[in-house]
Amino acid sequence: MSSLDELIAQRDALEKKIADMQRKKKADVIIQVKALISQNGLTQGDLFGSISKARKSTAGNTVPAKYKDPESDAMWSGRGKAPAWIVGKDRTKFLI
Repeated sequence: MSSLDELIAQRDALEKKIADMQRKKKADVIIQVKALISQNGLTQGDLFGSISKARKSTAGNTVPAKYKDPESDAMWSGRGKAPAWIVGKDRTKFLI
């Protein structure tokens, strides 16, 4: 069993060495890229395009009514689940 333990220890040592070398290589590449960017006067926008602000959510905004029930004067914007008074009927008859 000691040979199995030795192999496991060797594997762990190799994995650690691989991770360290990958970290070092990544750091070296970042340094090289930053130097090239600086030498050529590039900006973040040149490399990745313009970064726009996040769009504001439109949830909760009210929209004008589009349909009206002639009997009860109830209105519906046309968004979401249709009310019972318009389900299965020709919606053009209820347009405002």
